[in-house]
Amino acid sequence: MKFSAAKKVVLAVLVLAGFALLAWPAPEPGFHGFHPRIQGLYIVSFLLVALPLVWWVGPRLKEFLDTRYATIRNEVEEARHQFQEAEDRLKQAQARLAGLSAEIEALMNEFRSLGEKERDALAHEGAVLSERIRAETDFAMSQAVKTAHQELRRLLAMRAVEAVSNRFESEKAAGVPDPLVERFAREAVRQG
Repeated sequence: MKFSAAKKVVLAVLVLAGFALLAWPAPEPGFHGFHPRIQGLYIVSFLLVALPLVWWVGPRLKEFLDTRYATIRNEVEEARHQFQEAEDRLKQAQARLAGLSAEIEALMNEFRSLGEKERDALAHEGAVLSERIRAETDFAMSQAVKTAHQELRRLLAMRAVEAVSNRFESEKAAGVPDPLVERFAREAVRQG
């Protein structure tokens, strides 16, 4: 609110008059009670100072308070808006975190199952390899035994034939045929 020059002068005169009245000396000590001349003068002088000040300061104070109220209201609304945005971001972050927790749990379960499958596959491969080695070893041993049997038979047959031949030769030289030796020699040649 704008004041004209005349209003400003009137206000200044009223305030100065009120200050002058307020400077009036107090009554003597020991004076009690309300005397309209003394206390009334103080009341009038206070009103002469206070009313112009209120009249002059009031609109400015109201304007200041309205402006301040609007500013605070805007700041509160902005703070509410920012708080709501922060809550929304928090909810999104919590949802992502819950999603990440579930995803981590799913990945851990997947890794665990892959590890178990790999372990089972390695155990199976080990069992298959062990069985194959055992089968090859059994086969090699049986072949070695068969070969050894055949070699022993051959050696035994050769020695038997040799022994029989030697005996036969020695008996032939002696002139005594032995039917048992002849039969044994024939069987050795046939098997051999």
